[in-house]
Amino acid sequence: MAITKATASSIAPAAKGDLVAGSATNDAAVLTVGANNTVLTADSAEATGLKWATPASGGKVLQVLQDTANTSVSNATTTYAATGLSQAITCATASSKVLVTVSLPIVKTDENSTNAVGIEIKRGSTAIITTPDVVLYTETAVRLFSTWSYSFLDSPSSTASLTYTVNFRNRNTQNAVLVCYESSPASIILQEIGA
Repeated sequence: MAITKATASSIAPAAKGDLVAGSATNDAAVLTVGANNTVLTADSAEATGLKWATPASGGKVLQVLQDTANTSVSNATTTYAATGLSQAITCATASSKVLVTVSLPIVKTDENSTNAVGIEIKRGSTAIITTPDVVLYTETAVRLFSTWSYSFLDSPSSTASLTYTVNFRNRNTQNAVLVCYESSPASIILQEIGA
């Protein structure tokens, strides 16, 4: 039936927030107001085709943690060395993901044309990101300064405390490469993303 103002006002109850909707029997029906913070959702199994439901919680940022470093560190070896960036996080649930964002100032020295930098991001003892040793590689003996930026969505599947670190190494052993050069700030940011 067509719902007019007169027929709508005759449908009880008429509490604040109640909705008048068509029913499966083509009659007008009342959908009472939902609980606080619920949303109206289509559901063909309901008589009115509608229901109140809790909104999905996936994709929310549950916590944000950061570590910074501004002390210059050099490495003249092919062995990974610490940049000084290290941040621990404990996820609320094992289904959470961790968005890792790194900003790392780097200097390649100018004494050797084959000099370059390799970088790794580790979760505990596990390397989750490892670059080739070609960061700032130019094939020329020039001094080069840049900032390496990287984001990665990790799935640790754990509620234990996890520590993420950033390490770097030299492509060769002839000359040093540097990070956090002349107190340039570096940072690692961890964001827990709810499933």
